[in-house]
Amino acid sequence: MVWLLLLSYLITIIYLAHAVINTIGIYSFRKKQKFSNTILIDENGITDESYYGIKMIFKWEKITGVVIGKHTITILTDTPVYFYFDIAKKEDVIKAVEKYGNKNLIIE
Repeated sequence: MVWLLLLSYLITIIYLAHAVINTIGIYSFRKKQKFSNTILIDENGITDESYYGIKMIFKWEKITGVVIGKHTITILTDTPVYFYFDIAKKEDVIKAVEKYGNKNLIIE
């Protein structure tokens, strides 16, 4: 019975060590990629240049909604891409959507 308990502890320790090492590895990989969060909202729509220097432009026709939650703002598109913003950027996002897009897109 004691051996079974020790074996379960050993398996647990190995599993947790693997999870920690995996998390550190993923973090190091992302840090080396120099991921920059560069998103611009203007008359062209939403321009994202944050992934490997690839410039993606989502025109206003592609935006299906701007959901304002308790802690985040989520911009939904009709593609499998969406954008998250911190709630601190609420006024900036709302002003940009009202100025360039359609304020009917805003869901509070």
